[in-house]
Amino acid sequence: MRSQQLVLLLAVLLGSCDAAWDSPGKHRGGACAEPSDNKLRMQLRKLEPTIAPGFGGSGESSLLVDGTEDVQRRSCPSGATGGKGKDIKDRSVSPWSFTVNQDSSRYPRRIKEAYCLCDGCLLGHDGQEERSVMSEPFFTSILVLRRTKRCHHGRYVYKPDLETIALFCTCSA
Repeated sequence: MRSQQLVLLLAVLLGSCDAAWDSPGKHRGGACAEPSDNKLRMQLRKLEPTIAPGFGGSGESSLLVDGTEDVQRRSCPSGATGGKGKDIKDRSVSPWSFTVNQDSSRYPRRIKEAYCLCDGCLLGHDGQEERSVMSEPFFTSILVLRRTKRCHHGRYVYKPDLETIALFCTCSA
């Protein structure tokens, strides 16, 4: 009987220690720290690389901030300047550019996100903007990791989450 009580007492003590380690935002040594980017990258890739093509596999850099984002927002190109450039985003009848979507509680913290340069589409004579049709962003959901309030072994716990972002712009009637 005494050994059962000892085992029960030990289980209760271990449970309370475990609870202290998994408490929101704190652990025995104080505040939680961020896990390394490498650990978060590996966690994201393990989940399902095909769900997050921008963060794993051959297209790893497609949604990551890489210097192609605008420092200042661009405006709709006019007539002769529209449709020029090597990238499809510049040649499109619904041109777009990229801005940085930043969130410190998410991994990756910085993601490229499209925004439309025009209200209408460049369908008019000489590439003039036609406002009878609309330029609209095309949205998709991507897999990210979202920081929780939980702390485990001194590090924040991150959980999978879907985030909706704009990939490109298209014309619609």
